[in-house]
Amino acid sequence: MKHDFIPHIDPTPTLEKKECRFFAFLLMLFLKFGAAFFALIVWYLYGLYYGISSFLVFYLVIGIIRSKLLHASIPKLQQEYHYTDHAIATWYVKRVVVCE
Repeated sequence: MKHDFIPHIDPTPTLEKKECRFFAFLLMLFLKFGAAFFALIVWYLYGLYYGISSFLVFYLVIGIIRSKLLHASIPKLQQEYHYTDHAIATWYVKRVVVCE
């Protein structure tokens, strides 16, 4: 068969500098816990109903941000695979922020 081949998959890059690793860690925390953090702030300031509503809205917004980061940094042939927030943040820092 013509199409019986495994495409080349680049591994998730490693970051050498501490600043790059720290920025990737902060970005991963934002992608993972950002919606809950913002919802807790809104809940504290305005009440439970607004906190729950803001959690749903921020969850969607951070999902869109996660998708944009994934498509901006991961190679086109690998975008169909599942990546963790840490892997997306590492790819983004390595390819877009250009930490060498």
